[in-house]
Order: sequence, then structure tokens, then C-alpha cells
Amino acid sequence: MRTLIVSIIALVAMCGSGALKAQYGPLPGGGGGGSSIKWRYETATRTLTLTGYGRIPDYSTVHPAPWAVRQREIEKIEIGSGVTIVGDYAFAGCTALTSVKISESVTEIKDGVFSGCTALSSLALPANLRRIGRDAFAHCSALTAVSLPESVTEIGRGAFSSCAALRSVTVAWPVPLALSQPIFQSVPLANVRLNVPRGTSAVYRTAPVWSEFQQIYAVANVEIAGRQIYAADGVLYLSLSQPALVRVYDLSGRLLLTHDAPSGSSTLCLMPGYHVVQVGDSAEKVWVGN
Repeated sequence: MRTLIVSIIALVAMCGSGALKAQYGPLPGGGGGGSSIKWRYETATRTLTLTGYGRIPDYSTVHPAPWAVRQREIEKIEIGSGVTIVGDYAFAGCTALTSVKISESVTEIKDGVFSGCTALSSLALPANLRRIGRDAFAHCSALTAVSLPESVTEIGRGAFSSCAALRSVTVAWPVPLALSQPIFQSVPLANVRLNVPRGTSAVYRTAPVWSEFQQIYAVANVEIAGRQIYAADGVLYLSLSQPALVRVYDLSGRLLLTHDAPSGSSTLCLMPGYHVVQVGDSAEKVWVGN
């Protein structure tokens, strides 16, 4: 009995001292539909990782995610290859979140998934993403730039509402995505630049929702080995189907920077002028304007 009591005291002391290094386990129900998703939270790096295949389940305030008790300290989220759908409100309210890596296997981000992630300033959306749910990124008040891949065919109401810091939206559709409801409520669109593919400015200026932007600019777009690149306003926008090493050179051949670009959309800030952008083994000259 004495040994048992000592063991219990030691266990309580260990938990209370924060000695728990990680939490992990399968998601209850496996996400449904034959899915099998496991999660792991590393206390030392404040990183939440989800691996497996299929869909991450829907959550709510009544039925919170198992990592919800850590939502105020999670700084990084990594969604592994094989995950296809991210369920409702999976990461809502993760107020310390600054980094998100989403595998290209993800085709749907459902309602409210990243709502209220107030420290998230940038994100890369996967190249195969088809649907963004209602309020998916609502109240991400630090988010400054969004690049929407051409694969997206549906965006829910208020997907980017109350993203007050938003300054740049880049789209890849040659024909504006038809939207029947607003997605940028409480965003000062007069201060936001909409970057559209070359030759499409006129049609975006008359399209519902998109016409509300007062700054619409056609940007040069270049395809390097099937990868789309857009340059505008001192920013290089990358849309890659898979992760790749990106090298940027000046016209004299001097290496300016290297960047491990994720799959999906990402950005690089560059000085105005011509640059040679190499993605993998292919390269192209790109103009970056002011």
C-alpha cells in the first residue's frame, strides 16, 4: 500500500510539473468513412501533427477536438499526406498558431477550421484544394496575404471575414470564381490589392464580390515545369503541386536566396526588377514590379 501511494504521488507531481513531453492517439471514430487519423502534440516544439488517411472529424464547442486543451499554446500544425478533409472547427481558437503546413492531399477545408487563429499571418493552401468552408479563416486578424489556387471551386460565406490585416489576395482563375455570397465581410477591401491573371482585369471588375476590390491588378504569370508563378507588388507568388527547392538569381547569375517551398501557395518578398527563378531543374526570367 505504501508503495502504491508513493507511486501515485510521484505521478501527480510529474503531471503537475509539466513533465509530459507529448500527447497523442487515434482520433475517436477514425474520422468516419474508413478513415484512420492519428494525432500527436509535442510540448517542447508546440507542434501538432496529424497523420494517416481520410478525413479529420468535425468538432464543436460541445464536442471539442482532443487537442483543444492546448489550443492557446499550439504554434505549429502539420497535416500529413493522406489526409483529404479537415473537419469543422478542427483548429479554431488556436491563438498562438503561426505556422501551418497542409499536405497537397487535402481537398477540403470545412467550416471554421482556422477561425480565430489570431496570430496566423500567412498560409500556403494546397494545390489540389477544391472547397473552403464557411468562416474557414474568419477572424484571422494577423493574416496579410492569401493566394487561392485555381483548383478551388467553392468558397463558403465569410471564409475570410474580419481578416482586418489583409492586404493582398492573389487568384489564379482565368474566369472569376462565381460567388453567391460575401466572403470578405468586415475586411477593408479599399486597402486590399487583388492580383488576377494577365488579361482578366476587366472581367474581375464586373464579377460579384470581386468587383468590390478597388485595386485590381493583372500580374505576369509564368509556368515553370507545370508550376505557376505570379509576381506583383514586390512579392513572388508560388503555386506548386509538390514541395520544391526554389532559387532566385539576379541577371548576372548571382544567387540571391534559396527557399524550401511547400506544396500549394507560398510567397517570397523580392526587390523590384528582373530575377531568374529556378524551381527544381527548370528556370525562367520573372519581372517583379513595385
